[in-house]
Amino acid sequence: MTLPDTERTFFYHALAQLVPTDRPAFTERVAELLRTLPDPGPGDVNRALRVALIGLWAPPPDAERRAVPRGS
Repeated sequence: MTLPDTERTFFYHALAQLVPTDRPAFTERVAELLRTLPDPGPGDVNRALRVALIGLWAPPPDAERRAVPRGS
């Protein structure tokens, strides 16, 4: 499946946020989701990327620290 340039950029950006061992599973999830659509468009690619990230992506430790209120 060939993605338009913009969607390909989103895909690689999402892929880069994962640890290398999770990347094949992510790629397969995205492909499976998009294969179910007759003519995937930009919104479909975005939704597929978000769904495929579930359970694979975790915020970096420093991002978690910043999200904690200072009074905690």
